[in-house]
Amino acid sequence: MYRQRDYERYSHRKLSQIAVAIQSQDTQWGKFVVRSRNLSSGGIGFIHGCYLHTDTACRIILKTKAGSAVCIEGVVRHCEQLVGMAHHVGVQFNEEIDVEQFVDEDLYQDQDKDQDLEQDKEQDKEQDKEQDKEQD
Repeated sequence: MYRQRDYERYSHRKLSQIAVAIQSQDTQWGKFVVRSRNLSSGGIGFIHGCYLHTDTACRIILKTKAGSAVCIEGVVRHCEQLVGMAHHVGVQFNEEIDVEQFVDEDLYQDQDKDQDLEQDKEQDKEQDKEQDKEQD
């Protein structure tokens, strides 16, 4: 069950490919390209191919509307299995960000979490099928 949000969330699908560095328990950093779901001044939600433990350190690379890359540090606050290996990961930023640098607020307000999760599941299935075709 999700608690009341502290920050207004915005859909972040049009800029869906983001780079994430995740610190493992042995202090090594793994780098991944993931698909973002939503963004707020306090954190980001993204789809990842495996479970991430709560309190795992992350570095998120976001592109501003102007095209420059910004590294934002945070920690995993929740990880929920969606379907198969796909997990929705919620990261809380160490410091608040100005969301307007990254998204046009009028266009990207997140309206309905349940509807978004269903759309994510369908998009993940389609991406899996495309990846399977490419590997064949």
